[in-house]
Amino acid sequence: GIGPVTLLKISLWPGIGIAAIVALCSLWLTPAGLSRNAYVLNEQSSQLNFSLVTPGSFQELGDGRTVYIQNLKDNKTRLNNIFMSEDHDGRLVITRADSGYQYTPPHSHARYLQLSDGYRYEVTPGSTEASRAKYETYSSLLKNTRQITPDDDPQAASTLRLWQQGDKEANGELQFRVGIIIMIPVLVLIGLSLSKINPRQGRMAKLVPAIVI
Repeated sequence: GIGPVTLLKISLWPGIGIAAIVALCSLWLTPAGLSRNAYVLNEQSSQLNFSLVTPGSFQELGDGRTVYIQNLKDNKTRLNNIFMSEDHDGRLVITRADSGYQYTPPHSHARYLQLSDGYRYEVTPGSTEASRAKYETYSSLLKNTRQITPDDDPQAASTLRLWQQGDKEANGELQFRVGIIIMIPVLVLIGLSLSKINPRQGRMAKLVPAIVI
């Protein structure tokens, strides 16, 4: 037969290689991928709602909002000849503008549509009351969302950031990442112990424990 030291030498190098691959994925690739995913989601969220609108046609954007845009310019971020109809608690609000663009105020998660040179009409269906306002600039709230950052999700944070934070969630995530790496040599040692066969027990005696593990 083959002695345990020989088996350890045979199993050691593949185990080290697998542990190195697992460490690369656990400590760097997986957090980097999740962080990149959060960045892409933020980029998608920060894009103008009207970027999917077909110029020259009326389209619904949800939340009781219908819009018409004659054309889009500057990578679909600047709008020209805008017509927008909104339902505000039973009141019909119609906004028209010559041009517009999206902006996000500093230290804010809200996105606004800045309109220029237009009119705003408010009409209550079934009532004769209506209002009309002319404006040079007008800001309309598009969406108020909080962006996802690696600080919000420990799984997307880098290993160095987790080490620097040192709180319970960061330590838990760090222990999980390191634990996956330590598990590889532990499984190698368990495999070595299960590979040892006592002739009196038979070759299949440790098959069930090996399958369970």
